[in-house]
Amino acid sequence: MGTSTIHEAFKGRYEDQYCLLFVRGISDDSLFVRLGIDSVKSSFWTLNEALQHYASEPGNKALRVLHAGEWTVLLELYPSGDLFAPEVVSALSEAGEVVGAWHLLDSTTKVVHAEDGRVLGYFDDWLSLVKGAAPERLVRALGHAGVLEEDLDDEETDEELSVPVAVLLAIEEEFGLRVSRDSLDRSSVTVELP
Repeated sequence: MGTSTIHEAFKGRYEDQYCLLFVRGISDDSLFVRLGIDSVKSSFWTLNEALQHYASEPGNKALRVLHAGEWTVLLELYPSGDLFAPEVVSALSEAGEVVGAWHLLDSTTKVVHAEDGRVLGYFDDWLSLVKGAAPERLVRALGHAGVLEEDLDDEETDEELSVPVAVLLAIEEEFGLRVSRDSLDRSSVTVELP
């Protein structure tokens, strides 16, 4: 089993929870409009600066906007899953494509793939079921990473990956997604979600 470069980038920061979407095919300006974000109110911070700023404002929802090749990466600073709302995923994928993963503490892990406003595949670890308009690509990715095996656990062992890590590996390999530790550390646009 391989290793996830996204998980490696998250080590020490987002190991126990994360929510990120990879979006391609739309501009940052269009992305902000679809999310209802006023881009004028954005800040340009490192990850530590952003975490420090928003830690003092409980309940405040913010995300970082990173770029990785042809993909724009949306990373919730304090993962709430707001980016995973069906209407948000559909809006962001209109005339484009969205791939995302969300893991909430000791709870569940979810994956989504959408294109042209339609959710093609959606997986919820609790249900162990992939559904959607055309889930084949997501089924292949999750199956190859071992996520769909019935005995895969939420805890990592020496021989297997945990579900949250295997999900990241699955979307990396199937969709060619990458996030480096350097890109997380660099200053980037940080915006508040409405």
